[in-house]
Amino acid sequence: MQISNIIWPLSKVFAVLLSGFAALWVIRKTRARLEMRQGPGPLQLLANLLKLVQKGTSTANTQSRLFGLCLIAALAGIVYLSAFLTDLDIFTTIYILVSIRFFAILAALVQAAPFGAFGASRELTLSILCEPALILSLVALSLSAGSIDMHAIISSSGPTSVAAGIALYLVALVDLSRMPIDDPSTHLELTMVHESMIIECSGRNLAMAESTYAMRTGLLFCLISVLFANALCLYCFKSAGTFAFAIIVVAFFILLCLTTGMIEALWIKMDWRKNPHFIAYALTMSFIAILSVLGGH
Repeated sequence: MQISNIIWPLSKVFAVLLSGFAALWVIRKTRARLEMRQGPGPLQLLANLLKLVQKGTSTANTQSRLFGLCLIAALAGIVYLSAFLTDLDIFTTIYILVSIRFFAILAALVQAAPFGAFGASRELTLSILCEPALILSLVALSLSAGSIDMHAIISSSGPTSVAAGIALYLVALVDLSRMPIDDPSTHLELTMVHESMIIECSGRNLAMAESTYAMRTGLLFCLISVLFANALCLYCFKSAGTFAFAIIVVAFFILLCLTTGMIEALWIKMDWRKNPHFIAYALTMSFIAILSVLGGH
């Protein structure tokens, strides 16, 4: 019994990690194909991760000892959230998500490097703007499910799931520093958000940062895919079994990745001053999710 209690959370962590790297590969492959390039192979990202784990780390003399601890704390937070998301309540989930971002920002600041400070400042600004949409979306799902447990929230379905899913997808683009908020493939440090925060990372430190980012991507995309699948099954496939539901979730997951890749290939990076306008769409969709719950009652 104890072994099964350990294996099941570990399997969920492993699934989230693989789904995160799979999502990043599909996004990059889609963008590369639209730009008439070959793109990376399906195992290239995992191969890069294994190569980084085997390498040593180089640190600057001005770098604080908190740097490595912050990276470990951020990775531990996303691992815990991946393993026990369905056992948590909405408040704990939001707290852990905010803590992961806090430690990522702190890790960028304690590098004592100018580019890391630039990225941390932008990340903090974006987090202040997009967190209300994230909280309102989860609150709308909580009201629809009539519970604060994440298991009930994830299982809820209806118009609220669609509106909240769209809001969470827009929030994910901001949270993950994807287009049109940030161009992850740029090499201009002054305009980067996520990449400038980890610019001083190397070896195992960079592997931890990349793993944390990949798991955040996988977890958010999986959550959004489940919400869309719940709504689709409610209106179109009411008698769908577990296996059919899993196929629908995977289909939505791939669709989200393809959409993100097309956005990065066909959309240009917005001016920094226009980012709040984009985030306002996420906040609007979260308000619509709230109104759909209140209107249903």
